[in-house]
This record gives sequence, structure tokens and C-alpha cells, in this order.
Amino acid sequence: MGPGPAPAASSGRSAGSRCAPAVPPRENPRVRCVDEAFGGATLASGYCVKCKATREIKDAQPITMKNGRPATQGVCPVCGTKIFKIGAAA
Repeated sequence: MGPGPAPAASSGRSAGSRCAPAVPPRENPRVRCVDEAFGGATLASGYCVKCKATREIKDAQPITMKNGRPATQGVCPVCGTKIFKIGAAA
């Protein structure tokens, strides 16, 4: 048998397609809180290691890490521990 095209498998996809079927996007699991006291502004939230819970970041400051990636740094409003969240604030 010589080299040739492999027979198409019956997976429901076209013979030349290597992509998975389109899946509708899910809602973002990291939903940011909206507070009416701040005029509907989006507040950053992060995980407090000491409280073991997701908290809004108090005094949130956007920073840039050494590698150039954006991050948000602030304080937990309950215990005062530093909270650090990697990624640009939305």
C-alpha cells in the first residue's frame, strides 16, 4: 500500500477539519462586583489566603510585574492581608 490520504473517520466533522465543533462561550467565572455607592463602577476582587474567601480588593492599585504583565494589588477589607491578582483590571 502506498502513501495516500487516510480514510475519514465518522466523527461528525468534515474530512479536512481538525477543529472541535463550536461551543457557546460560558459566562466568566470571575465575576466582578458592581457597587451602587461607586456609581456602578466595577470593583476588583481577589482571593484572600488568610480569610480563605474571595473579597473585594480595598485600595486596589494597577501595577506592572517585572515580566511586563499587568496585575492588581491591594488589601483585604476584613483582615488587612495583601491581595495580589494577576491580570488587567476589567
